[in-house]
Amino acid sequence: MEKLKWNYEKYSFSLTRSEVKLREQLLYWLPEKIIDSHSHINVPNLITSHDFLLSHPASTFLDFDLKKSTKLNQILFPGRFVKSLFIPCPFVGIDFYSSNKYFKKQINQPDRFAIMGIPDEVDYTVKAIKSSKCAALKMYPWQTFPPYSHIYDFFRPEILEFCQNNKTPIILHLPRRIEEITNEVKQLMIDFPKLIVVLAHLGVPSYESKNIEKDYREIKKYPNLFFDTALVISSLIIGSALKVFGYERLLFGTDAPINMIRGILYQNPQLGERMASAYPYHWVDYNEYVEYGYLAKNATHLHWQALLSLREAIEKMYPRCKSVLDSIFFKNAKNVYFF
Repeated sequence: MEKLKWNYEKYSFSLTRSEVKLREQLLYWLPEKIIDSHSHINVPNLITSHDFLLSHPASTFLDFDLKKSTKLNQILFPGRFVKSLFIPCPFVGIDFYSSNKYFKKQINQPDRFAIMGIPDEVDYTVKAIKSSKCAALKMYPWQTFPPYSHIYDFFRPEILEFCQNNKTPIILHLPRRIEEITNEVKQLMIDFPKLIVVLAHLGVPSYESKNIEKDYREIKKYPNLFFDTALVISSLIIGSALKVFGYERLLFGTDAPINMIRGILYQNPQLGERMASAYPYHWVDYNEYVEYGYLAKNATHLHWQALLSLREAIEKMYPRCKSVLDSIFFKNAKNVYFF
């Protein structure tokens, strides 16, 4: 791939006054030890390029390596001890084979990493797990274009059987809205009752939904089903997850470095849920930027929006409870991913 023509690091990693104030407020609330159970790193020479990838917000920081991740944690969590579960950038256009080699070579304790499986290559995926000290396996519906529509399309049963027997957790980003796919999640847990499954982004509900609690209750009874909170900016959704599953099954995650985008989710009359930005990222449609960019005039990083929503939901249900914070931000991930 040719050299990236954009660089947002200076803009993104420089905190505004309001973000500095938010950081101080949240640091007062956060526990001393944190495990970020959903963080990404990548390096430019592992990108083979794809039009979809380059049109997606995930392409904002394609040159985000381990060194930059360390720098970011120092900016966001000064004075805190932070461990990370690193995941390769999972979109079509990434060289997953080289990514796995890079992770196996570069990621060491106290951090851990997830291997990126290849849906059509069962033997390779099993061998990659066996030959590494990975904490989990990640497969992703957008590893191809158009994306996979069903869980077993990209998490092949042979791979899941191996993970169950090998006690390797899987990180599952649902291929469709959670209310459309609860039966598939239930079937997964029935077919592989001892498999540890972590649903990314609380099951990917980036939208408000009056029925989210009902959807959660459909899958409540499976004790080895966990959820990470990566980039969920709705306190209603987080509160519903806490109400249904309790705090013992929630794992804090940032989705870094995507969390360093400044934007606001809004409902576009024609396109549905979209992200408005007052900054002309390369993936922002120009006409949409002109018409709706004003909505995000004072937008902070998505990171602060997600943390504020998490704090609101936790404090509403478990006010000033240190043990709950310690569990969500550290102990749960430590137990699930064997930190």
